[in-house]
Amino acid sequence: MAVDTLCLVNHTHTDFGYTDHAESLFRQQRRIIDKAIEVCEREAGRGEASRFRWTCEVTETTLRWLRAAQPGQVDRFMALHRAGLLGVGAMPMHWTPLISPALAERSLDQLRTLRAEYGIEARTAWQCDVNGLAWHWTDLLLDAGVERLLMASNPYRGMSDLLAPHYFNWETPSGRHLPTLHGWHYTYGTLTWHFSQGDLAKSQRDMDRVLDRVERAGVYPYSTVLAQVTNAASPDNGFPTEELPDFVERWNAEGRHPKLEIATLDQAFDKLHASTLAGPPLPSLSGDWPDYWADGVASTAHETAIARSGERLIPVADMLNALHPGADTEALDQAVQDITLYDEHTWGAYCSTDLSQSPFTRFQWSWKTERAQQGFATALEALTTAARSHARSVTGEKVEGDIQFRRNTPPKVPIEQQAYYVFNPTGAPRRVHWPLTHDLGGAAPATILNSYVCDRFLPGMDVERFGFGHSQDHVIAVDLPAWGQAVVRPSKVEKSELSRCGENWIETKNWRLSVNPADGTIAALIDKASGRDVSPSSLRSGLVVHETLVDESHRRNALFAYDVDAADWSKLESLVWPNPKTAFNRVTGTVTGVGAGRATLMGAEIDVDLAWPHGETARVTYRLPFDGPGVEVTIALEKQRIETTEAFYMIFAATGDRAEVKLDIGDHVVDAATQQLDRGCRTWASVQRYAALATSEMALVVASPDAPLVQPFGLQTEEAGGRRLDGPELAFQLVNNHWNVNFAASQSGRITARFHLLPQSEYLEGEAILFAAQACTPPVVVRAYGAELKAPAPLFDVSSDAAVEIRLRTTATGDAVRLTVVNAAHVINDVRFSIPGFAITGAQSDDAINLRGVEPKAAVDGGSVSLQLAPHQRCSLNMVLSRTAGPLPLTS
Repeated sequence: MAVDTLCLVNHTHTDFGYTDHAESLFRQQRRIIDKAIEVCEREAGRGEASRFRWTCEVTETTLRWLRAAQPGQVDRFMALHRAGLLGVGAMPMHWTPLISPALAERSLDQLRTLRAEYGIEARTAWQCDVNGLAWHWTDLLLDAGVERLLMASNPYRGMSDLLAPHYFNWETPSGRHLPTLHGWHYTYGTLTWHFSQGDLAKSQRDMDRVLDRVERAGVYPYSTVLAQVTNAASPDNGFPTEELPDFVERWNAEGRHPKLEIATLDQAFDKLHASTLAGPPLPSLSGDWPDYWADGVASTAHETAIARSGERLIPVADMLNALHPGADTEALDQAVQDITLYDEHTWGAYCSTDLSQSPFTRFQWSWKTERAQQGFATALEALTTAARSHARSVTGEKVEGDIQFRRNTPPKVPIEQQAYYVFNPTGAPRRVHWPLTHDLGGAAPATILNSYVCDRFLPGMDVERFGFGHSQDHVIAVDLPAWGQAVVRPSKVEKSELSRCGENWIETKNWRLSVNPADGTIAALIDKASGRDVSPSSLRSGLVVHETLVDESHRRNALFAYDVDAADWSKLESLVWPNPKTAFNRVTGTVTGVGAGRATLMGAEIDVDLAWPHGETARVTYRLPFDGPGVEVTIALEKQRIETTEAFYMIFAATGDRAEVKLDIGDHVVDAATQQLDRGCRTWASVQRYAALATSEMALVVASPDAPLVQPFGLQTEEAGGRRLDGPELAFQLVNNHWNVNFAASQSGRITARFHLLPQSEYLEGEAILFAAQACTPPVVVRAYGAELKAPAPLFDVSSDAAVEIRLRTTATGDAVRLTVVNAAHVINDVRFSIPGFAITGAQSDDAINLRGVEPKAAVDGGSVSLQLAPHQRCSLNMVLSRTAGPLPLTS
C-alpha cells in the first residue's frame, strides 16, 4: 500500500550538550518552548492540516520550563495543550543502556508529575539519535500509561536508514505489546525533504525517491506515516520551523502527493495507528534492542565506572529511607539528577575529537564528566546519611560521625573491639567479608561511610590520611540472610591457615589458580571439590588486548564506508558503515613480571604486570576470596594520552562448544543469539551486572561492576553491528576512542576494571543473578561503637517461588512507600512481602496497567502483601505502613 498521508511532527532534538554547554541549553530549551507558544498562537487560524503544532520532546525540559515559567505563561501552554496544538513526549530524555531499571522507573516520576500537577496528557515516548533501547523499558512504559514508542535512530554510525520505517508490536518481557515505530531520523523533514526551503518541486523529488523506495521494499504496508521536522539551521536544540505552515498549505493546495498534515506526536500516532486497521496486522518482534552507540561510554571509562558504582547505591539508600518518614533526601535527589544526566545520550561537543583542546570542547567535557563525579560523591553521601540514621534506629546508640575526637589520634576503643551494624542489600544469603577500616572520628571524609574508605569498595578509595590504617588481622565477617542485618564485632583472620602460595600460583580451600608467565592469562583454575580444571591454559582466559587501526591515515573515519566529511545528510541511506576494508592490529601485552603470591585479609592474590610497545602498562590482580564463590580479577590500566584510534579488551573464555551467551540487560537476562532484535547492534552490548557463557561442558558467569560493554562470542569489532564469531568467549571493552564526533578523543591516567568469575557445571540463571548482584552491590557497614550485638535477621521478609528483584522507596509525594517486585523467572511466581516491625495497612497500584496485559494479582493480608506475577512480570504498589514496634527489631 502506498503512503498517502505524511504526519509532520515539529520539535527540536534535545541534547544536553553537543551544540552548547548543557546549563546554557536548559535555558535555551525554555526559550524554545516560549517561541513555540508564540508560533502556535499566531498560526492558530489556519486550516486543520496546516495549523502549526509543536511537541516538547522530553519531560525533563518540559518540567523545567513549567517550574520556571510565570503563571500566565503556564496558562497559555495548557490552553494550547488542551486545544491539541502543543504536545509532550512521555520519555524523560534520550538514554544510553547505562541506566538501571531502578533509575529508569524513578525517571518516570516526571511523567506522573506532569499528569498529576498540570493535567498534561502524554501517551507516546520517543527516543531520537540513539540506536536502541533496553528491553526493560517496554514494560515500564506500559505500566506508566505510555501507549506507543517512536525510535528515530541516527544512521550515522548506526542502523541503516533503509530499515525505516517499520511499524511493529514490540513484545515486552512479560508478553504484552508496545506498538513501536522504527522511524526516520529527525532531520528528515528539513534536511532530506527541505520543508523549510519553500522549493516544492525539490521536496517532491526527494520525497518521491524515499517513498518509492519504501513501497518497493514492501516493509511499510500502511497509508499514513510519521516524519519529524526540526530546525534546518540547528536540528539539535533549535527553534520551531516557522515556515512549515506555509509550506504545508501550498503543498496541499497544489494537490501534491502525499497529503501533509502537521500534528503533535500523540496525534500523529493516533492517525498512524488508525491506518493500520486497513492493512495487515502489526508484526510482533521480541527481544532486547542493543544500541550501536553504546560503545561510546567506554570513552570515559573511569567516569562510567564510578557512575555505575553510585547508581547501585541509590536503591540501597532508597530502601533504608523508606522505613524512616521524613528522611533527609537532599543528597539522594542530587545523586539521582546527576547520574541520570550522565546516563543520558549526549557525551560532549560535536568537535570533541577534531578539536579536543578547544575551550568549547573542554567546558562541555567538564560538565558531562562532572555528572559522574558529583553523582558518585552525592550517592555516597546519600547512602551514608541513610545508613547512619538507620543504624541509630536499630541500635539506639551513637554511630560513626556522632563521636568525634582529635584527628591523627587513635580512638579510645580499638576498632577491633567496636560493634558494627551490617546490612545485606541483595536478595540472596550472603557471607559478608569486609575490611575493618580505621575510625575516622568525624574527620574527613565525613560524608562517606568509614567502611567505604578502602580499596575493597572501589580501587583507589583508600584515602585514610593519618597512618593508622585498617586492621591487619580482623575483618567484618557475618552470614546474613537475603536483605538481612545484624550488629557484630570483628573476627580475627588467620591468613596463613586459609591459603597457600607458590611460584605463579595461589590456593584456597575452594580453588587453585595458576598464572601463565608467558602472557599473564589463567594457566589453570582447579575446582578442588571436583578436581576439574575449568580454565585450562589453552583458553587464555584473562587475555588483555590492545586494538588499533592498521591504516590510521583517516583516523576514526576509516571505520566508515564513505567520506565522512562529504556526507550527504539529504540522502541518509548513503551513510553506510562499517567499512569492509577496515583492518585492525591486535597486540597482547608483554609480561614484565609476575609477583609472588600473597595472603591478604580478603584472600590469596597474585599480580601480573604487562606492557605494550607504545608505552602503556597494566597490572592484573587475580584473587581467590577466602569467603564467597568464584575468582576476582582486577586490571589497573595506566593509560597515556593517545588520540589515534585504539581500544583495550579483557577476554574470558570457557571450555566446550555450542556456546550460548546470556546478557543481563536490567531486570531480565537475554540470549544474545535469539533475544536481540536484528535491527540492533549484534557486535557489542551493554550489560547491567553480568554476561555469561554456557557451553556443552560448563558455564562461566562474569560479573562486571565497572565495564559494561562486552562483545559476545569473541573480539570482532570489524563487524560493527553484525556477528561473525560464535565461540565461547566474552570480550569486555575496557576503553576506546572509536567515535569521531562527541565522545572523548583520548583518556589518560589509571583506569581500573573489576571482574568476578563464577564457573558453573551448567548455567543456572537464578544463581548467576544473585552472584552478580552481590559482586556489584557492596554491603552496608556502619561503625556502632558500644552497641549491643544483634543476631542476623531480615530487614524485609520475602518469600517467593523463584528469583525476584525487590525495590523500595518513598513515593515522590512522600505519603506512601513504593514497592516494586520484578519476577526474574520464566514461571508464575507467588511472592509474599512484609517488613518486621511494620504492618502494611494498604497497597494500591499507581501504574496505569495496560489492559492488553494481565494485571498482577495483589492482596494485603495480615500486615503483608501477596502477589502473583506472570513470567517476567513487574508490579509496583504504593503501600501505607504502620509501625508496630519501636526501633527496628533485631533478635539479640
